[in-house]
Amino acid sequence: PAELALGAALDAGSPAILEAAGRGDYRAAFDGIAALQPAVATFFADVLVMAEDERLRAARLGLVAALRDLILQIADISEIATD
Repeated sequence: PAELALGAALDAGSPAILEAAGRGDYRAAFDGIAALQPAVATFFADVLVMAEDERLRAARLGLVAALRDLILQIADISEIATD
């Protein structure tokens, strides 16, 4: 399912993304984040994150939190202009 694919993509991509950010190579870090897009898009298209089953909901929210935490390691998205 899509949540397994997103989890695998995060597990596979996170180390390289964090390593690139750690050495100041933000282009490579953002490229790594961008490479997660297909798995992220499929996850949000195919998965009901707020499932009635509490275990499923918690696991899915955990994936979303992991993605958020990874992005926040390399970018302060609160600074993105909305105008």
